Amino acid sequence: MSFASQAQSSNMGIGIKVGYNSSSMKNSGDIITTSGKSGISFGLMGLIPISGNLAFQPEVLYSQQGAEQEYSSGGFSYKGTMSMDYINVPLMLTYTVFKGVAIQAGPQIGFLMSAKNDYEDNYLGYQDGDELDIKDLSNDLDIGLNLGLGYTFMEKYYVDARYNMSFSELFPDQEGLGFEQADFKNRVFQISVGYRFK
Repeated sequence: MSFASQAQSSNMGIGIKVGYNSSSMKNSGDIITTSGKSGISFGLMGLIPISGNLAFQPEVLYSQQGAEQEYSSGGFSYKGTMSMDYINVPLMLTYTVFKGVAIQAGPQIGFLMSAKNDYEDNYLGYQDGDELDIKDLSNDLDIGLNLGLGYTFMEKYYVDARYNMSFSELFPDQEGLGFEQADFKNRVFQISVGYRFK
């Protein structure tokens, strides 16, 4: 029985989920190099049937995001880890195509809870480093789009794989971070497992 049809039999479903994040930051600059950072996510998910195999799946998730960054210019080099914690609210439409497999798509609103930059730099052999609170330099809201696949088995258990593309500029005041304009945006690949209560 599919997750959507199971939900329709009881009119509404609710569950919990926990997942692994591989996050990065897309940027339009050609000086700063970014790579992936691992994190976790967890929270609540609901399921509300709409029609046939179509359902609405709202969620509230705590999500660890960010990226590893490198910068080099002249005699200066920089390596940093940006850690950004969000409360994300995905608003997903799911359509069950066969045997519990559902495609997912929908917008996501992220509320920034904390943002830190743990960095080391080297200027002509002189090394320095610190952990900075950069929340005041960061965008409090992150608006994006989720695309993914979900699978329900044994009527209660749930797995999904999802990719999030942010449309929001993460750092409106990039001069405060010491970067040239690079237009940073979140990118997150997420794998989750969940359990639906009857």
